[in-house]
Amino acid sequence: MTEQYKYRYFYFKNGDVAAQVERVLALNGKKPTGGPDAFIADFLEKGQVSAVTVAAFLDQDQTVEHGTMRARTYCNVGLWHRLKTLIRYPKEILAAKPERILCGRQGYALAICLIAGKVLHAPVVFSAHNRLSGQAAGIKGRIRNGLDAWLIRRCDAAICHGPYLAQELADIGLPPDRITVFDSGCADLCPDGGFQDVQPPLPPRILFLGRMVREKGIFDLLEAFHCLIKDGMTAQLVYAGDGTDRLILAKKVQEFGLQAHVQLLGPIPHGDIGALIQSAWAMVTPTRSEFPEGRCMSAMEALAIGTPVIAPNDGPFPYLINSGVNGILYKQNSLPELTKALAAIISTNELRTELSVNCWESRYFLLRPEKTFGEAVMSALNRSTLREDIVTTLRN
Repeated sequence: MTEQYKYRYFYFKNGDVAAQVERVLALNGKKPTGGPDAFIADFLEKGQVSAVTVAAFLDQDQTVEHGTMRARTYCNVGLWHRLKTLIRYPKEILAAKPERILCGRQGYALAICLIAGKVLHAPVVFSAHNRLSGQAAGIKGRIRNGLDAWLIRRCDAAICHGPYLAQELADIGLPPDRITVFDSGCADLCPDGGFQDVQPPLPPRILFLGRMVREKGIFDLLEAFHCLIKDGMTAQLVYAGDGTDRLILAKKVQEFGLQAHVQLLGPIPHGDIGALIQSAWAMVTPTRSEFPEGRCMSAMEALAIGTPVIAPNDGPFPYLINSGVNGILYKQNSLPELTKALAAIISTNELRTELSVNCWESRYFLLRPEKTFGEAVMSALNRSTLREDIVTTLRN
């Protein structure tokens, strides 16, 4: 009986939800292979959804409707727009009358979701994709972090992307029986069969794959690579992805005179990512401390394919990388240590091969996760911690 019941949802998340929803629906039931689109599609497939409003704060007001699915963005830029959003956002949650509420953002967005949940007798699940702690400094930052932790503890349950975020939720006081871990499988990117020690192209190729923003460490990586080239090493650096700092990075490449050594490929179709990663000696994810990294898909994809990863010894990375076994960890924000790690992995093919073999042998937990995003939503909502009277109300 419960499995056949379908629910009205309100799902608040980050990103351009209108574009995400349109891309998912354009596939006509075919599942996307990665990114936020894959999360939405998995949620629609497994969440027992009868109707849903997917909402986000963005730089413009927009509404897109497709049958029982509605995407809504609220302009949150400037005082006037924020004041309008302050009125519209709560009104529209209540008007939608969701039976279940899923919120992937902290602060005001989560507070309103919790209030709406109380008014509508709807359970609220918090969805963690990014780091929870250390995003704001100083007294104001500590107050904000404390309020966010208090709000998360008020939720009926929480789901999170990977074990690092599960530990963060536990650290702020959420009981373990209210935490469900999900992950993103990488099986679609991985070659079949056993390990093959395919000699990557020479000179050694280092790969960055992700958002082209300063906080992701793209300029740190370029400076470290420049130091190696000046010291006489022969190597290539490839950036794949797009972002607000991509043009600035291109100018830096010219300033350093590295045009012959650095490629900026721009956005890469998901289907081409596997071959690109496999052609690299190492994936580098030089995330800086100010970026709220929660899981890092590019690191997961590289390890699943068998390509070693160089990453900071902080956040989610120690949960993925055993330094000296399947990659190299270095002190976060340290240019000398990043340079040293790069030099170590490209100076000898024997080290690269050893790390690559170890990646392959330990990759299986990354291929098919125990729970996907949609399965975690259902598991969290069906936990015994959700009151039976709420479930009864939802069915009536």
